[in-house]
Amino acid sequence: MLKVPYIFICEGIKVDKADFSPSNIFDRRIILKSPTFLENISLVIGLIGDKDDDQKEFTVKIRGKIFNASLPPLKYEFKGYDEITIFQGEIDKLPVSEDETIYFEVFLIIR
Repeated sequence: MLKVPYIFICEGIKVDKADFSPSNIFDRRIILKSPTFLENISLVIGLIGDKDDDQKEFTVKIRGKIFNASLPPLKYEFKGYDEITIFQGEIDKLPVSEDETIYFEVFLIIR
């Protein structure tokens, strides 16, 4: 069964094999002008799975008060037990309002 040990958004990330260095991980942002857009943010997801999970698809949904979208399906590639597979996606112009919570959700697609 796939597990998500971490998911976060940040301003940028450098990935080198299994190591990564995120810059400016954030949980909250003060919005000075509403509505506005968050530009050039990185979504980082770490997944752990078993051999049975190899090539299973998962999708990421992003939702808020004024925004609802799904990223194209991604495939998990099994590399070894307890080894985290890192996925990174760039999101440009994510719409936000001043008093909004945005959720990033990971869903497994079983076919």
